[in-house]
Amino acid sequence: MIPRRIRLRNFLSYRECTVDLTGLHLAVLCGKNGDGKSALLDAMTWALWGAARGRLEDDLINQSETEMLVEFEFEANGDLFVVIRKRARGKPGALDFLQVAPDGRRISLSGGIMRETQAEIIRRVQMDFDTFVNSAFIAQGRANEFTRKSAAERKEVFRKVLGLERFEELAAAATDRRKECAARISAIGRETEDLRADVARLPEVERELAATVERREGLEPLIAGAEVQVGELRQAVADHARLRSEVDSLEQRVGEAQEGVVAADAAIAAVEKERDSTRELLVHEQAITARYKELVSARAAEHEAAERQARASEAERAEQAASRVIAEERARIEASLAAHRRDHEAAVLASEDLPGLITAEAALADGRAALAELDQQTEAARAEESELRSREAASRAEAEQALQQATEIKAKEAQLEGVATCPVCRQPLSPDDLDHVRGEYAEQRRVLGERYRQAQAAKDQAAAGAEAAKTAVARLQRERQSRETALRQQERDLLSRLTSATEAAGRVPVLVAAISEAEALLAADDFAPGARQELEEAKVALAAAGYDQAAHQQLRTTIRDLAGADDAYRDLALAGERAAALEMALAREQKSLAERREQLCRAREALEAAHAALEAATDVTPRLNAAEAELGTLRDELKLCLQSGGRLQEVLSQLMQKQARAATQADEMRALKDEELVFTELAAAFGKNGVQAMLIDQSLPRLELIANEMLDRMTGGRIQVTLHTQRQNQKGAVVETLDIRISDDIGGRDYEMYSGGEAFRVDFALRIALAKLLAERAGSALPTLIIDEGFGTQDQDGIDGLVEAINAIADQFRLILVVTHIEELKGRFDRRIDVTKHPSLGSVCTVV
Repeated sequence: MIPRRIRLRNFLSYRECTVDLTGLHLAVLCGKNGDGKSALLDAMTWALWGAARGRLEDDLINQSETEMLVEFEFEANGDLFVVIRKRARGKPGALDFLQVAPDGRRISLSGGIMRETQAEIIRRVQMDFDTFVNSAFIAQGRANEFTRKSAAERKEVFRKVLGLERFEELAAAATDRRKECAARISAIGRETEDLRADVARLPEVERELAATVERREGLEPLIAGAEVQVGELRQAVADHARLRSEVDSLEQRVGEAQEGVVAADAAIAAVEKERDSTRELLVHEQAITARYKELVSARAAEHEAAERQARASEAERAEQAASRVIAEERARIEASLAAHRRDHEAAVLASEDLPGLITAEAALADGRAALAELDQQTEAARAEESELRSREAASRAEAEQALQQATEIKAKEAQLEGVATCPVCRQPLSPDDLDHVRGEYAEQRRVLGERYRQAQAAKDQAAAGAEAAKTAVARLQRERQSRETALRQQERDLLSRLTSATEAAGRVPVLVAAISEAEALLAADDFAPGARQELEEAKVALAAAGYDQAAHQQLRTTIRDLAGADDAYRDLALAGERAAALEMALAREQKSLAERREQLCRAREALEAAHAALEAATDVTPRLNAAEAELGTLRDELKLCLQSGGRLQEVLSQLMQKQARAATQADEMRALKDEELVFTELAAAFGKNGVQAMLIDQSLPRLELIANEMLDRMTGGRIQVTLHTQRQNQKGAVVETLDIRISDDIGGRDYEMYSGGEAFRVDFALRIALAKLLAERAGSALPTLIIDEGFGTQDQDGIDGLVEAINAIADQFRLILVVTHIEELKGRFDRRIDVTKHPSLGSVCTVV
């Protein structure tokens, strides 16, 4: 991974900054403590892995902001990538990963969730955060990250450097396969026991199947005989039912014949009655004719009276309609007059407000001027808040700087404990010198503490003032909104009332004219002329109709009294012809009665013969029911035999298959046990104590060689390092480990016995060795080395040795960044990135 460009927004001390690292090979990243050197490197690791110096992610956001973003462009394995990570305070972050095509297009490599995207970044970079900080990135305060770890943790880091995770995966896969074999062996054992228990039932099932077949063969002839008997009985039952049906049919014929005789008697009586009535009608012929003539005359007179009534009713309706139109027109004119009078009063009243409304319109200008004054006050409060926020940020930065410097001085004081030489000039220190140095450090910390408290007080004062200004802005905005709302409502109300008053003043003369016109019409009673003409014509038509209501009512009474004269006269006209027809009808009905009585006699004789035949026949229905029940029982038993035989045959087939399966399982069990043994051995071979331990043992000499070459350059061959993978525990047993032992002019000692500059040289040499080993194993995938603040504990000779060592390995890396605040180191490298911090702009980087 080779950094190319990084853009930061609101990350730690950075507000908005872009750093272009293209073309850099060996460069120093320099600046004062607290200016943001390490923050730039934190931004790289946070962008790639979401981790930075053990901080919570929200702590990485600039204190005066609520969100941050880092866009990091880097090269890996010849391809160019961009990772964009952002986060808002108190909310989940977002991550995008893109590949830059040769034509500049960005192709998304992001997964569906952040975890998938992070896994893709690690796959492309070919390392995770822990491997990076333990090899290629020597972070501030973490130069001893590898050496200070426990032996087991060192070994785990070294495993990742060597890429031994694949063997761990193979060991896990072999273990899984061994477990699968063991589970299969256990399952087959249980299955074999079940099969043996099932196969033991085979003779019993064979006996049951033979008994079922024998019973089925005995049932088949019994069912055939029962079916013949049921057929004969069903025929006998059908013959008996036919005789019963014939008797029922004959009984119905006898009933119908009896009903026919009764109907014929009734028809003869009806004809005789009608014949007698016709004869009686012919006796009163003169009286019926006179009543009919009187009815015809009364109907003609009533028809003429009805026509006169219709003409009179039409004239009355016309008279009423004309009177109604005249009354409605009068009511309309009166209502219109009343409305005009009300509108006139309202218009006069509304027009009286016009002068006052014009004056009120001019007074609204004062309200608009008050709003403008509130706007000026709001802008002034905003400017004051912005100024106080700037002071707060500057005071916060000054307090952080003072705290950082005090922390560094406290660390220097800690280095004086048990030290007899000056950590800077390497000269001996007497007790008085130590007290003097401690006093200077204490005074410096006191001054810095006072400076920190003053800066904190200034920050708090500025923050309180800014909050007060912010509150004032909110209050002024609310007041302006309230006043503006009220002013707009007043403008709308005034405009509405002014418009209404102006319109009312224009309607007054129009309404006066309308009132005068309506009063004149009512006074002259000269309206609805057409309706008045129709009223006069209706009165003339009513007099001409000459309708007498009493005479008309008398004619209607006479017609009601003569009701039925029409029917009697018509019956009289038909009575002569009807008398002869009735005599002939009477003869026909008497002949029909004789024929029906003959049919009744024949039907009764046939019914008696059918009853005799039915009594002679025997009903075998009970025998048929018993035979059918017996046949059903036999068939059910046969069905059960067939079902049981099929089931037993299937069980027999399954048992025979299980018998064959049990015979083959022994071979399968032996093969699975052999396979389980193979995978057990493979899991051990691929495990940490197998191939992995062997590869670590093979690679450690290379790591020692590279580290000792670095130590030769830094110490002139005075210090050498040795790595041990085994040691004896307190019980005398040999255990796996990864211990570091250092040899110098005095002799061999454990790493923990060294301190200060010598320990750092060992840390640095091992770190560089790990980085070079990573580069060797990964080819071109790891050509970057970053060293953050590794010179503070070194004397001049140590610094020269470190610089010489860095220059010696420069050709093995595409990019080496050295981070320091020591001024004399700025000129020791070809390129430089200056980091400065401004109170308002935050940290800024300049590539020189």
